[in-house]
Parts: sequence; C-alpha cells; structure tokens
Amino acid sequence: LDVSTSPSWLAIDWSTPATLYAYAHIPSLGSLQLLKSTSGGNSWERVNPHSRRTLTALVISPRDPSTLYASSSAPSSAFVAKVNPAGSALVYGTYLGGRGADDGRPGSIGDAGQAIAVDTEGNAYVTGFASPDFPTTAGAVQASPTGSGPFFDRTFAAKLNSAGSALVYSGITGPAFWIGVDPSGSAYVSNGRSLSKLNPQ
Repeated sequence: LDVSTSPSWLAIDWSTPATLYAYAHIPSLGSLQLLKSTSGGNSWERVNPHSRRTLTALVISPRDPSTLYASSSAPSSAFVAKVNPAGSALVYGTYLGGRGADDGRPGSIGDAGQAIAVDTEGNAYVTGFASPDFPTTAGAVQASPTGSGPFFDRTFAAKLNSAGSALVYSGITGPAFWIGVDPSGSAYVSNGRSLSKLNPQ
C-alpha cells in the first residue's frame, strides 16, 4: 500500500523496532486506515480493513509488545479498545463517558477520546473532552466540568483496569490533549504548554 502522507498516529514496537503501526490516509482507498509494517515502513498491510471507526490514538503495550491499544471518539461518545496481537478480534471494548450530551457551550462535542497510554500492568490511561455528566470517581480534585469556556477547557483523565471493566480513577482536568505514564504508575497530562502529574492509584 502507498502511504504518501504523514500518519495521523504512529506506534513503534519497542522490542522489534522494524514493526510499526500507523493510522494514515491511503490515496488508493481514499480513506484513513490502520496499517502494520514489519519492514520499518518499507511496506504496509491493512489491519482490520472493515473497521470504519476513526482512531484518535495508538499505543503498544510495554508489557506485551504484540498488543496494540487504540482509542477513538464518535459523536457524543468516546471508547477504548484493546485488540489481540493479530488485530483480528477485540480483547475488550468499552464506551467511556456519560450521556455525552452537548451542553450548549462553544464548540461542545460531548465526550471524545484524545490520547491513550498503557502501563506495565496493562492498565489504560485516557484523556479527552468531557461532557457535563462525565463519570468521575471518589477523591477526584474536580468532579464535573465547570466554566463557560470552549470544550477544550473541559477535559478528563481516567485510568481503566487491565480488563477494561472498571475505572480505577477518573477526574476533570484543565486543558489536556496528551497523556503518558511512568514506571511507578504516575500519569502525566499536557496541553502543549504545561505538564501536570497525577498521583498513582
């Protein structure tokens, strides 16, 4: 397949650097596709070509480099999914958010996933845009979006357990478009201008 444009997202298998996953536009197909290369990007093949879901982030598990995680958003909802090493089946998939209703504020889009990271235990860390009733957990510094600014001022940070079946923690943050996690389990969110650390739980 001809990948003539820069990919929207790229994930590199740290154990086998020649193995790459990319989410990129394929001119011959006229659409964005999830791709895999085992030749350092010299050739590509489609992964799950029948999927029509728009992806917003890709990450390879640091515990099992054969496992790829993806996040995405759809109108008024976000979801997190883990796929098997072959990319042929879901290990889990779950929606993340509240009712996702547009609250009428400027540019409001409901719930939307923006970035994802994974720790060595297989827990997923996600950030994105939050609707007014986005679910938060006890102890969150901010339990619900506030203010009248645009949607990108109302973002969330959440940690899902390794089975994708429950929130370990979830809270509202300031603007946050990227998320990462260190070996101790502390998550970091950033808006491109500042970096914030979340305590591990």
